[in-house]
Amino acid sequence: MPEVQPSILDFHRPDAAIDAAPDQNKRDYTDRMLLAALQEAQVTARSYDTKAQIVGVGYILALNLVLHFGDLLPTHAPLGPMFYAVVWGIVILPILQFGHVLYPSRTRAEKELLAKTADGSERRVYYVDPDTFADLKDFVQQALRADWTLVLGAELLKTSRVRMIKQVRFRRGLMMTIVSFIVLGGEQFVRSFTVT
Repeated sequence: MPEVQPSILDFHRPDAAIDAAPDQNKRDYTDRMLLAALQEAQVTARSYDTKAQIVGVGYILALNLVLHFGDLLPTHAPLGPMFYAVVWGIVILPILQFGHVLYPSRTRAEKELLAKTADGSERRVYYVDPDTFADLKDFVQQALRADWTLVLGAELLKTSRVRMIKQVRFRRGLMMTIVSFIVLGGEQFVRSFTVT
């Protein structure tokens, strides 16, 4: 039977370690939260592998398009260089926009939510930046002193903001794709009238 990974909800059960001493409860709870943070960090690190593979394949496909794109364009464009700029904008920008969805937006989310998350982000013990701690002992001490409700609340707000940023970028990419297909399809439709 496959091993079931604990979820973050498993760490908030009120029946966990009720009979232990208060310090031991705090230590156990902190250990569970650090384990959840470790699992989240591992998943995020692995997601960069997936993103790199997607972007790599997308780059190869886009490179093929770009290399053969010049052959499809007329030698003497009606508007000169402006024609090429418009065509490149219509064809290539949607590809770039979908790539932008993959780009992490956490820094932007943190800046936007700085005032709202100030109480929970002074100790970054969940989404950890190793440079902010003097050593391992400093990190563990801050984790033990952390108010985990505030820490997790701040992380939820930031992650939700990242989700919204990515959703907007994805929708923008879809709209750019629709416009691209309408323009290209319309141009081919108009050109079909001139074919004798």
